[in-house]
Amino acid sequence: MILRYGYFSLNNNLDDVWQKSRIYWNSLEKMRIKKKSSFATKEYAIMNVSRKRALKQSEEYYLKFVSEPNNQNITHVRVCFEYFGDSLFGTEAGMERTVNDWIKLFNVEPIKFQRNPIKENEIFFSDTMKKAQVRKKGAHFCTYCGMNIKIPQKYCPECGSQLDF
Repeated sequence: MILRYGYFSLNNNLDDVWQKSRIYWNSLEKMRIKKKSSFATKEYAIMNVSRKRALKQSEEYYLKFVSEPNNQNITHVRVCFEYFGDSLFGTEAGMERTVNDWIKLFNVEPIKFQRNPIKENEIFFSDTMKKAQVRKKGAHFCTYCGMNIKIPQKYCPECGSQLDF
């Protein structure tokens, strides 16, 4: 299994980033958006994208978007992608190219991906999303994938992460 993480910021508001992203990911062959979060708070959004391949192989892309708390015209993006199935030569490079082609829509230089998440970035995304969720009265969400959670649950039914509410 290939798992990679990347982060970047854009000088665009969340709605613009979301619309361009939806158009891009929907335009790719055999790609489908599996999950889209709502814009109830206008502070963050989540998109999970999948491309099925032959023999139980698939590409999965997990995108998180959060607005800069003090400037709604800056959007921070977290990208995580993974490949399920037997690793094929060039699969990782192809997935990086797919993500970097998407990033080019925003006039941003291609990014490098890491094998492990960057702790400071993960904390920023998690904290920003938690604050937005608290403002959305009565709702509980997984801080890792954004899934709406019905209390009481200890683990997210979408991504399996341990919940802390």
